[in-house]
Amino acid sequence: MLFACLGTSLAVLLLAVGDVLMSRAMKRLGPFEWFGPLSLLRFGAKAITVIWFWMAILFMAGHFFLWMAVLRYAPLSVVGPVSAVQYVFSAVLARLVLGEQINLLRWVGTGVIVVGVVIIAVGA
Repeated sequence: MLFACLGTSLAVLLLAVGDVLMSRAMKRLGPFEWFGPLSLLRFGAKAITVIWFWMAILFMAGHFFLWMAVLRYAPLSVVGPVSAVQYVFSAVLARLVLGEQINLLRWVGTGVIVVGVVIIAVGA
């Protein structure tokens, strides 16, 4: 169970970092405007030129493969809800790295998630 806890924690941290990196990449690209299927291809062609995009993919792939390993050792009914702590990591990283403003209500919601994760972890 120790591997499941540590693996889940690391997996969700990798995903949160990947989300922050992808957010940074998408902000560098500017707004996406839909003018048909070719606009998606043009946007994708621009995205692959941004280093933050590739770093995000690397972190997200790390999450994916670690998550597969975690699911071999622990029940999804436990690690699935515990992975909700990713929302906490994302909020903290968005504030620290991206400088996003997070209001009190969002912090309260994040706290509720933490309480839920603790309840599930203790019950496991």
